[in-house]
Amino acid sequence: MPLHGKDRSGKLSSKTQMHMKQTGLKYKFLISGIALVVIVVLTGLLLYNQLADQYPQQRQLLLVLLAMFFMASGITAVIVFAHIMIKPVVELTEKVDKIRQGQLDLDIHVASEGQFIDEMDLLYRGFAHMVASLKENFHQLSRAKDQAEKFSRELEKSKSRLEAIFNGISDGVMIIDRDYKVVAHNRKMKSILGFSGDRLIGEKCYQMCTGTEDKCGFCNARRVFETGQPIFTYCTKDDRESCEEKVFEVHNFPLRNKDGEVTQIVEYVKDVTDATRMRSNLEHARRLADIGTMAGKVAHEVRNPLNAIQGAAHYLKGELDNEEARNYINLIQEQVERVNGVTTQLLSLSKPMLPVLQPGNIMAAVERALQVTRPQLMALKANVVYKPPKTIPNLLINEGQLEQAIINIILNAVEAMDETDRPELRITYQIKEDVTTPHVEIIVEDNGVGLKENSYDDILKPFFTTKAKGTGLGLAIVKRIVDNHHGSFTLKSRPGEKGARAVIRLPIGGGAA
Repeated sequence: MPLHGKDRSGKLSSKTQMHMKQTGLKYKFLISGIALVVIVVLTGLLLYNQLADQYPQQRQLLLVLLAMFFMASGITAVIVFAHIMIKPVVELTEKVDKIRQGQLDLDIHVASEGQFIDEMDLLYRGFAHMVASLKENFHQLSRAKDQAEKFSRELEKSKSRLEAIFNGISDGVMIIDRDYKVVAHNRKMKSILGFSGDRLIGEKCYQMCTGTEDKCGFCNARRVFETGQPIFTYCTKDDRESCEEKVFEVHNFPLRNKDGEVTQIVEYVKDVTDATRMRSNLEHARRLADIGTMAGKVAHEVRNPLNAIQGAAHYLKGELDNEEARNYINLIQEQVERVNGVTTQLLSLSKPMLPVLQPGNIMAAVERALQVTRPQLMALKANVVYKPPKTIPNLLINEGQLEQAIINIILNAVEAMDETDRPELRITYQIKEDVTTPHVEIIVEDNGVGLKENSYDDILKPFFTTKAKGTGLGLAIVKRIVDNHHGSFTLKSRPGEKGARAVIRLPIGGGAA
């Protein structure tokens, strides 16, 4: 609403100033007061003269009445003038109080153009202009507030979607600043790092990875900060719970500010253990196919001559009386048996294993394996600690093949403990039903020489062995049997400890047995 009587600069116009000079409040009250005094005085004197002429002897009383008339007229004039002056102020005060309470829709009477105005009219006009500006500003603020709330809701929705996507990524993602502190991360990253605390943000990334105050020697974040270029590497990490080696694909990307400086790093970590294991299994299957082809030829070309040698040795042993010759014949028979055993293992490894799985008790298979290997354990004077559970879930297994797998593991442990002062073999079970894939673990631990770190990836490959008389086929057969049971097999040495730890994991397929 425009404010009448003011120009664009806010000053009073010359016309308004002229009206104010002519009919301002002070002139109104001055003229009205003088006119009222003159009228009252003249009226009082006229009445006094008339009454004095009629009642000359009552002049003193008439003077008193005249004085009382003047006093009453003055008091009345003061009351009227005060009411006239105070009423607009009171009204304006009431309107100000309503505005303070938030009532902006007020009826404010403003003198129109062409009328004589005074200071109170200008005050009302200014007040009306202020209320109009306040209403306009209030409406603008309301629109801005509604717009801001709309943007806030949309931003919250976008944030929720991004958080859902961020946390729904099946791979680990975290953001690192120049102090190597974690700025943001998703849920998977906590699982990969093995962090058990409530809050990972603010922690040092190398403390989470290595558990020490020393920065990683292969730190990709430092290289990205220095070069500003993304880096892609592979790394491995031992899972403390399962004693498995995890393989991760790590991508590091720089985040730049408006000046182009690298201020943060995005680290994307993908667990490629299964893919790596699958490639290894494919390679393993290819090698088994080659072994199968070779095993057929070995069975045909080697076993027939071996049988002939064995028969000839048996015949000569009965014909010769020379003790030295008999010793050589025994040596020939032992070596023939050894070669025949290798041939049998080759055939066993190369033949298709399609076991008929049916509900069975794995404890019975383990106990039979212990009975079969009892002579070797007694010859070694090994202390066997066997801790079976009271009950175990029902599993779909082939007891014969599972027994053979346990036998191979125990015999491998016996060979590893050959030079140990106090050999000890421990067989325990773990039942894990509160995980994504419920399973039973058969754990066989020994205190032998353990495994070399560089043999972890090769220990389950056919023909790989660290023993002078080993064939490298026993553990390969174990892995194949466990794979056919849809389980997993690992053989590791714990860092800083003696011995090895073999774990067979078999999925749970029924109720408690």
